[in-house]
Amino acid sequence: MSTPQPSDDASPVPQVKGAEVPKPDLGEELSDALESDFDFMGKHYFARAYPDYEMAEYNSGEWTRRWKVNIDLGTDANKRASCYFDFPLDDYKVDEVLEHASRSPFGMGDQKVVDTKVRDTWEIDGSKVKLNDPFAEWVEYKVLTDVWKGLGVATPSTKPRCEFYKLLIYKPGGHTQKAEGMFATVIVLLPSEYEGGEVKITHSGKTDIIDLNYISNRGMAIMAWYTDVLHEIKPVTSGYRVALSFNIIHTSPNVPTPTLKVPTQLTEDDKTAKLRAVLEKWARNGFPKKEAFHAGRGYYDVINPPPFFAYILQHEYSERDLSDGMSCLKGQDAHKIGLLLALANELGFKLAFANLEIEVKGCADDYDRYQEYWSKVYQERQREREKERERRRAAGEEVNSDEESEDDEDDYREEHWYGAVSFCSIWETNYTVSNVVDQDGKSFLAEDGKENEGEAEEGKRKTKRRKIEPVSLDPGDYLVIPRESVRDANPTEENYERGYMGNEPGDLTHWYRRAVVIIYLQRDEEAVKTELRGERS
Repeated sequence: MSTPQPSDDASPVPQVKGAEVPKPDLGEELSDALESDFDFMGKHYFARAYPDYEMAEYNSGEWTRRWKVNIDLGTDANKRASCYFDFPLDDYKVDEVLEHASRSPFGMGDQKVVDTKVRDTWEIDGSKVKLNDPFAEWVEYKVLTDVWKGLGVATPSTKPRCEFYKLLIYKPGGHTQKAEGMFATVIVLLPSEYEGGEVKITHSGKTDIIDLNYISNRGMAIMAWYTDVLHEIKPVTSGYRVALSFNIIHTSPNVPTPTLKVPTQLTEDDKTAKLRAVLEKWARNGFPKKEAFHAGRGYYDVINPPPFFAYILQHEYSERDLSDGMSCLKGQDAHKIGLLLALANELGFKLAFANLEIEVKGCADDYDRYQEYWSKVYQERQREREKERERRRAAGEEVNSDEESEDDEDDYREEHWYGAVSFCSIWETNYTVSNVVDQDGKSFLAEDGKENEGEAEEGKRKTKRRKIEPVSLDPGDYLVIPRESVRDANPTEENYERGYMGNEPGDLTHWYRRAVVIIYLQRDEEAVKTELRGERS
């Protein structure tokens, strides 16, 4: 059987020159693995303040008058006495509540002991305290949702039970049993004027201080931690701190009770296994070559790019932020890079961090088209609004001046185009990295013994830091992942030059500033440093 021949008018097929073109693209595989929606493992504690303006927005304006706590004060001559209070609390109301509170005990073996040297707190049992509906709904639907995310608790098949445990009162000098299935404690701090009362949280040798005094009388605040986390309440120095304590009870059948998950190299699921497989492939085969197509010559060539990838982080980090190293990372970045670091340590990789600038140049999509469109929209809507105002005036209806002012603001916004100008074609894209630091925030590129050059003078040491200039990445479109990550993003900065006499679209430049984690094999470190110093021949 004869082999089919291409027709004479067929486009020439690019030929490969040199080594075989490497496929598939390791950068795409790594990007895909890192873009996975890794389960956020959370922290051992969570704290958040809810300022009064957020509370007002949640409850349509008047949360201080709508949210109430009812305390059952027992019976008196067959008549049940109760005490309502709203917010912010004053000392007079707290003193009234204290008359019916008792000292908080603590567990010692199988007994409960009252000792003010250990726990100097007053309490009212949760069975005697009731939140009104708006308050209870906020706790159930807002607070607990935030706590799940902060502690990294997976969405449960059966909603955990939020058991109101106690109302706690910390007087000046005040400081500080677990139900079956309980896995976390949630504390809601009520608005009241106080100072002190910081919370010291200790877990796995690490200590954190939660200080929410700044919000004390201006809104709610919540704290939450797993039950195996050690916590200590520092003394209240003035005023009263009043808190509601909730136990979170696990209720999902056939599902383990949630516990704090710590990311380590032993943490495995389908997503981390996928990332592990990509890194193992890289470690086994080395950094891949890249195909480069020479359009004028009609063939592919193969080049050796610098042996690293720069993965764009979700949050923005300044040069000052990165000077703190990995500790500056936030949210999903902190979680994802924590997992990546565990795998990197196991498989022989290292990480560095840097600031990245992406410069995109091209031809602007006609800006005047936007202006013309919005001008027509503005004129048409202005006519319609004026007709409506005249109709209402003729009918004797009131025309609100505030409404007219809002309409005028809308008109102004509609008359002017504020969006970024888009490209109709792109000529070039440049990638530049600067401020490269290691995991601790120290300069990654300083040569041994040459980072600081100084001299003694009058007993003091003058220090001169060797300045590392920004370096252009080549090929940046290959080394920076995810690819085309800024395609639909708003630029950090824009420069638009109108075309000649307004008859042609002008030149357009967009700058995008991001932060990246640089991933490389430890054995390639010198080659990576050479590239990032701009010293490659």
